[in-house]
Amino acid sequence: MLPNWLTLSYNGTDVFSTDNVKIEMLAGRHINSGLCAGAPLEAERTYIVVQLGQQFVISVYGQPFSLQEKFDGYTYCLIIDICQTSGNAVFFMIPEPSRKILNELDAFRPIFDDQKLNITPFGVGFSLEGNINTLWKTSEVEFWMGEESFALQYVSS
Repeated sequence: MLPNWLTLSYNGTDVFSTDNVKIEMLAGRHINSGLCAGAPLEAERTYIVVQLGQQFVISVYGQPFSLQEKFDGYTYCLIIDICQTSGNAVFFMIPEPSRKILNELDAFRPIFDDQKLNITPFGVGFSLEGNINTLWKTSEVEFWMGEESFALQYVSS
């Protein structure tokens, strides 16, 4: 059910168990009211949801991305449009309890401490055809700078 450009592999030393992965087939409305909420999904469309724990490697076009041991106990979600209506879209979502993962990375700690910056990642979408419908309303503000004007789009609630 995964697109051919996406593979999952378990690289743990423990015996593989259902604690490490959960796979479900759900409608978008059920996904966006559950643990893996947040992706721009069609309410009645069917998706495969893969909930991953630690010790998994996700490969995109053969480039591996490991869910490091430092993130043991966190859950991550892959949401795949099985009807391929979103142009081979796959969403990598970070559920609410796992969104503090950046605080665990030493590389970000000085930025967070010194600048009092807070970054909360929700997820990222991948599409081969670039046609993910974000479903968010956008507004536009027009600016004028002397002889030039330009418009800036932003997400509005």
